[in-house]
Amino acid sequence: MNQPLKTFKQPYPLTTGQKTTFTTLLNLMEVLPVIVLQGSAGSGKTQVLKKLATDLDARFFPLSELLEQFGNQPNSSQSEETLSTALTNALKNVKTLIIDDIDFITAFARRSGNGNPRFGHISAILKNFIEEVVAQEKHVVFGLTRELNENTWFGERGLQEQLSLDGGRAVFVSLPDYTGVDYVELLDNIIGKELASRIDVDALRTFSSNLSGNQIVTSTLIAAAKNPTDIKAEDIILELRDYVSSNLDSEQVEQFQSNDLKGTEELWQALETHVLLPMRGGELVSSLELKPKRGVVLYGNPGTGKTSIGRALAHKMKGKFFMIDGSFITEPPNTFFAKLTSIFAAAEASNPSIIFIDDADVLFSTSHVYGLNRYLLSKLDGLVSSNVGNVCIIMTAMDVNDLPPALVRSGRIELWLETKLPELEVRTQILAHYSAVFPEPPTEAELQNIATKSKGFTPADLRRITGDAKALLVQDDYLGKPRLSSATYLLQALDLLLNMRKRANIALGNTNEIDLEDDLDAVSSSCCG
Repeated sequence: MNQPLKTFKQPYPLTTGQKTTFTTLLNLMEVLPVIVLQGSAGSGKTQVLKKLATDLDARFFPLSELLEQFGNQPNSSQSEETLSTALTNALKNVKTLIIDDIDFITAFARRSGNGNPRFGHISAILKNFIEEVVAQEKHVVFGLTRELNENTWFGERGLQEQLSLDGGRAVFVSLPDYTGVDYVELLDNIIGKELASRIDVDALRTFSSNLSGNQIVTSTLIAAAKNPTDIKAEDIILELRDYVSSNLDSEQVEQFQSNDLKGTEELWQALETHVLLPMRGGELVSSLELKPKRGVVLYGNPGTGKTSIGRALAHKMKGKFFMIDGSFITEPPNTFFAKLTSIFAAAEASNPSIIFIDDADVLFSTSHVYGLNRYLLSKLDGLVSSNVGNVCIIMTAMDVNDLPPALVRSGRIELWLETKLPELEVRTQILAHYSAVFPEPPTEAELQNIATKSKGFTPADLRRITGDAKALLVQDDYLGKPRLSSATYLLQALDLLLNMRKRANIALGNTNEIDLEDDLDAVSSSCCG
């Protein structure tokens, strides 16, 4: 069990992608004073920077050293001065200075000043530091994590913009995401060539095409500890499910499977064909360069199963399903778009993945989040790139006419799927599904009779009826009354719902739409969904 852990070397050799970036840095440092190495979290920035410091005999300035200096300052209001002094001292007596985590360093200084930093002070400190580097004919390399929100650093101006000032003295070099070759080399370093040769790298990349080095290392180490002599890609993927997470805990989502949603078989077949199968990958999918549809709309009356389809997808996709719903509009606009950006970034990093926007028509019509349609249009256009082409945006809407015209007429929505009111046979199946737990479930003939009387009802209505029928049964049992047949309780619940809606429609002034005896469709649709 310990053998795989012994073969893991720290620090491990650079992968092919990291070596290429390392060579680029060496070449640029001969002619440029300020370079910024940026990359995703876990992409190996620190590893590359430490090797650079070793090979050039340069000064490596880590976040831990600055934190120690912050800890020794008399009070937190001096954080900006501490940062300035630390940078100046680090530059002394060295030709080349390498500063890792500059984003965290500046953010920590800014937010340590009792929550009231001086506007623009850190920007000025950084600008002055860069000028000193240039004046002294020295070199500095910063390490920066590219996913972090710009508000992390300055608020008034992003770190990237700040470092790019002064005639472009700072040149940005991006550390690429891991390729299949990098995956193989990482696995070799972690568990050795013999065990690594048994891992299907394509299966790992199909599960998530943008895994970080940290995710690969951690999941592989755990899988190797459990299967020291017979580790497979499936073992690593099993562990990865704990590390590739969405903004929605599927364990907290009501259990729904596609076969629970009666009458949606054709809809699910379309989702399987055009979204889920391309995401699962495989040799044929790869050779055909097949991608999932980038934009899908589920539209239909309230209660016809749009949100339930989202619940079922959440369980199918596990940690690769991201939900955006009405709870987001309770946030201030800046916070709303910051959360939106983080969700898209996480989905892109975890692709293949699904972003599910529930009640999109309502969100688009909310002035509180004005600009959402332009944001989404730009994101849909961006999903055609090779890195994020396996992200699908699924939106639900009651009325597609409430969706922005630029969205629906541009071809960005590639799949339109309607959730419909269930026909008699489907209503019978739904009633049978939810009433199966009765002590004596209704017969087929009784279900047919109730389904006939529930014309125009949605799946949510039918579920409501069975729930109310169960409550009526429990009430009779509590009061010591004789139990009636389950079909009787179902009919009572149906009548109660119809009468409730009739009274609600009268209160709303919709009396002309209702004929309780002859027009059940009007009763069930004119009020209360």
